[in-house]
Amino acid sequence: MLPFHEPLLARLAGGGRPVVIELGHVREIGTALAAVQRHRLDLRCLRIRTTMPLSSITPEDGWWRIPLALYVPHLGSLPQLMRRLPQLHMLNLRVYLPASDAVNYRGARILASLGIESALELDQGPLEWDKLADLAIYALFGLRPRAAIAPFNDLARRYRSSERVDVSFSHFADPTAYLFLDEAGRVFLDEADRQAGKPLLADLGGLDGLAALPAFRERRYRWQRHFLSRDECACCEGWRICRGTLAHLNGDGEGCRPFCSDLLDAVEEYQARQTGRGPSVWQP
Repeated sequence: MLPFHEPLLARLAGGGRPVVIELGHVREIGTALAAVQRHRLDLRCLRIRTTMPLSSITPEDGWWRIPLALYVPHLGSLPQLMRRLPQLHMLNLRVYLPASDAVNYRGARILASLGIESALELDQGPLEWDKLADLAIYALFGLRPRAAIAPFNDLARRYRSSERVDVSFSHFADPTAYLFLDEAGRVFLDEADRQAGKPLLADLGGLDGLAALPAFRERRYRWQRHFLSRDECACCEGWRICRGTLAHLNGDGEGCRPFCSDLLDAVEEYQARQTGRGPSVWQP
């Protein structure tokens, strides 16, 4: 995960590492794509944060060539959005909406019904857990085909009962899959560390030795702390699908616990239906 900075891109030229390039405005997309080709980068996607609503964004020629993670505050004008729908359908697009704004629960439903992938950002509260649970059921058990809503469909695809999984992957927040760089080439475990100026590595030249760093290993196994401290997450029924990643959004209540428990049940039921097995019932 790196900012769009030509000298930094040049350092990564031809290295073969998958990259996600962050942009501050949609007007930079064309320039960024040209730079990717010039430096022969393995581009995973472009990540664009904008204050513009989705309905105010006019797709341009060439945008269809690369996956776009587009962060918008809300959908904006629905009539205007419908006029742009044919252009949006031509894109490899996922629209990210902040879950802290209740209007975006409805927005995610609208995009799914229109055939556009979306994702709810679950990094800031307050969250309306009941509405999130309803949205998960809508995403996984619709009677008609619709586009995916992350993190629900991502979890339904990636979850295995014998493995660890959580919502961080959908939001580029899993340090085992994504690291963050600044323009100076310093490496950070996540966006919070980058904003605080706390690098894991002083230069990207040390990436090959990343797995041996104590700080990286500590972050990778941070989930174990919940069992050492015996907090609420350690005895949560939905642990296998969260690993404590939503606990900081809980405030004084326990809203995330019933939500995660219901979400795990929904994901397991979804997978059972996909394989045609149905629920397995033990009998003597």
